[in-house]
Amino acid sequence: MRARGRKRVPLSLSILRQKAFQVAEHLGITDFAASNGFNLRWASRHGLLNVALHGSGASANVEEAAERMAAIRQQL
Repeated sequence: MRARGRKRVPLSLSILRQKAFQVAEHLGITDFAASNGFNLRWASRHGLLNVALHGSGASANVEEAAERMAAIRQQL
């Protein structure tokens, strides 16, 4: 993304937290907490931006959309 001119890369902090836990486990660190403050400061240092997804996109009826797309393709 940086190669395409974006200076700040969007990222979900929950994904960052899970990855931090994986890295800590791999390094054998057992008392790692991955607090929100840790994640926010780490993301800020590396030019990452927290993105919170909202809206009704996740509640879309996928089956109905697929049927509608098939109908549109049939008409075309």
